[in-house]
Amino acid sequence: MPSPVVIRARTRWALLATAAATTVFAFLPVAPPWQVRLLYAPICHQKAERSLNLFGEVMAVCSRCSGLYFGATLAVLLALLMPRRLWWPHKTWFFAALLPTAVDAMLPWVGLPQLSLVPRHFVAWPAGFAAGWFVALGVAVLASADASFDRSVEVGDG
Repeated sequence: MPSPVVIRARTRWALLATAAATTVFAFLPVAPPWQVRLLYAPICHQKAERSLNLFGEVMAVCSRCSGLYFGATLAVLLALLMPRRLWWPHKTWFFAALLPTAVDAMLPWVGLPQLSLVPRHFVAWPAGFAAGWFVALGVAVLASADASFDRSVEVGDG
């Protein structure tokens, strides 16, 4: 198993920038003008009947996509708050996190009723969290002056 990634000052700044970006990306669709809808159009079907309604506005993304974004944001924020090290989880952890979203997506294919919007949103959080954690790990490795892709590098020298 690869050794953990050590968090140093340069890494912390890179994770802070990533956390800010993922937070903006997750919250931007909440009360969107048309330009925001246009931004998210290539990555989400944006069907109003499948989108959460917050503050009297239909979100610019569906409930599943919003769950993915919020889960990813939570992971990056957690990685930022880690005191010293980030661990590389086994790849099966990533696939296990995808399972609830995959099951939710397949319900209609097997003739079962779909989840309503709020459960669909929260079922997507584990997949988003796993993706966000791997993004945070990638950012941590790339923030290092001696970055390599052997997944065992200690990140940066501060």
